Amino acid sequence: LANRVLITGPTGGVGYFACQLAKAMGAHVSALVRREVKSDLLAGIGVDEIIVSPEGSGLDRYQPFQAIIDGVGGPVLGKLIQRLGSGGRAVIYGVSAGPETTLAIRDLFASDGRVEGLFLYREVERHPASDGLSRLMTLLADGRLKVHVDIDESWEMIGPTSAKLIDRAFQGKAVLRL
Repeated sequence: LANRVLITGPTGGVGYFACQLAKAMGAHVSALVRREVKSDLLAGIGVDEIIVSPEGSGLDRYQPFQAIIDGVGGPVLGKLIQRLGSGGRAVIYGVSAGPETTLAIRDLFASDGRVEGLFLYREVERHPASDGLSRLMTLLADGRLKVHVDIDESWEMIGPTSAKLIDRAFQGKAVLRL
């Protein structure tokens, strides 16, 4: 239990890095995805367990997690909190599935866990963004962190690329060149 981490939104920018950073720290990483199609991308960075469930059902089949990193929010979040182990910690940084959830407070009491929000703009008031970015750039330069770029196009393709982004029609990042 001590090193079990569950990450939602694992093919997005933050989630993809979170999976790799957790693996680098020795964690057993489970990734919750909405569609099976994203499994190969995650297997390529060493994710130990890929859970396919658009609404987070079936999570009770898995052992509790010591850490949960959630970029999805919405109805799934309440189910995630039920899987937070004793003394565990959940960090919520996004709400791509919606800003509201149903949460049974007893699940927090039972787990003795901690839930906190990570709001980037508040964080950069405490620590300059350049600190974290320089650490990430060092990991990228050393080959210890990967970025998945699915689209590499001219800036003139901003319209179609934006539409694909909104429709979640690609995995990873898009690079538009000037």
